[in-house]
Amino acid sequence: MANNKILIIDDDLLIIDSIKKSLMLEDNDYELLSARNGKEGLELYHKEKPVLVLLDLHMPVMGGVEFLEEINLSPSGPSGVIVVSGSSDDEDIKACIDLGVNSFIEKPFNSYELIIQVKHVIAFKNIQQELNEKSETEISARQCSSEEQQEGQQSSQTFAEGTRNASADIIGIESPLHFTSF
Repeated sequence: MANNKILIIDDDLLIIDSIKKSLMLEDNDYELLSARNGKEGLELYHKEKPVLVLLDLHMPVMGGVEFLEEINLSPSGPSGVIVVSGSSDDEDIKACIDLGVNSFIEKPFNSYELIIQVKHVIAFKNIQQELNEKSETEISARQCSSEEQQEGQQSSQTFAEGTRNASADIIGIESPLHFTSF
């Protein structure tokens, strides 16, 4: 089943509400979660495992960059991050890119721009997850097949050895190269 959880991390309740209202403009089945700082967000992130995090950068307790450093994003990981921030500082944007974010949207944001970015990241992550699961299934099937082939080869070898030994006993051969005298 596709993951539809979105975690919104922002210290401004008006922004959280605005993001929620924007995402409700479209008919979707997102499960929206929210946290007021990076520390709360980190706890929810590990507990709920959202497919997407919408993240502000400048918050009390733990900021967005610290949050990103803690979660260790990877391109093949199960979660994506869109930074939604009032900061357009080049250093902040570069830090976000270096830490693996999928997109960066400046506040104030356009609701439809947000919706498009959210849809794209979620679709990408869900397709990626499906491919990972199929790949794991195929690898597992190959491993089973390989193990079955090895078992079959071992059975064939055991059968061949048993047949040689039985044949040797019947005709009086001690080994394939040595004959006994009668």
